[in-house]
Amino acid sequence: MPPKPNSASGPDFIGVGPEKTGTSWIDTQLREHPDVSLPPVKELRYFWETNAFPGEIFWHRINVKRSWHREQYVSYAIKRLKSLIRNPIHSIFIDRKRLAWDINYVLRSHDDRWYLSCFEEAYDKVSGEISPQYFFCPSSQIEAVHNLLPMCKIIVTLRRPIDWVWSFAKMNMKNGIIESYYKTLDRYIDSKIANCSYSGSLGHWKKFYPEKRLLVLFYDNLVEDPWKYYCAICSFLEIIPDKKRRAKVAEMVNMGSKECLPDRLVAKIKNGWKDDIRALSSMVPNLPASWID
Repeated sequence: MPPKPNSASGPDFIGVGPEKTGTSWIDTQLREHPDVSLPPVKELRYFWETNAFPGEIFWHRINVKRSWHREQYVSYAIKRLKSLIRNPIHSIFIDRKRLAWDINYVLRSHDDRWYLSCFEEAYDKVSGEISPQYFFCPSSQIEAVHNLLPMCKIIVTLRRPIDWVWSFAKMNMKNGIIESYYKTLDRYIDSKIANCSYSGSLGHWKKFYPEKRLLVLFYDNLVEDPWKYYCAICSFLEIIPDKKRRAKVAEMVNMGSKECLPDRLVAKIKNGWKDDIRALSSMVPNLPASWID
């Protein structure tokens, strides 16, 4: 693989999700690939944060309670501080670059310059990040991604709406979000139907990135044949699949529980996404048959 001409040119690819579609699996596999470089944090969320929390300063990021956004930085800072205390000599004198990265991540103002600096060390590797919050960003925010990273490759991962919503719902019931913000599961599902259009969001990405720079994958195919799925990603990124990981790619990440969604809500989701799936089927040639009942 030839060296990259500009070490500060940003990532070569971004996995944009959405969440609960196998993004942790992709991060795990690519993080272990010898020709791939990922930041220490799985989800930088930079483009999502600039839209959700514009002009945010360090004090807000750490001190203001804003759901898991605050927890993302607080938990990371605590984890890295504990590592520094356990082995200060290694952190300060041997792993100085990582310490500098940690400080910039937690304390520095996050702007385009900071974002590009997260990938500066990937001279001879394919660099990237996985931030599943990006998929449903508004068109204006995706335009900002393209303006900064016009040559970037985009990996979109989609999951059958019934399975996707239920997986999300179980997580949010566990952490109390549904009870606190939506009150009922029905209202939560209504919110997803109203605000999470697969076809609309994919259309936004297609508006700025041509087909050759956009890979659309389906969770169904990951479950069916993980190695083939892995090879498809490697082919898109123009890297050779790491055959030593063939057994590892079959290990699923964040499988979750096997509880079933009540029939009434299954029907609600099917009806809510019916037109969206029809529109999506005209945008991608390989929509799994299980999506169309």
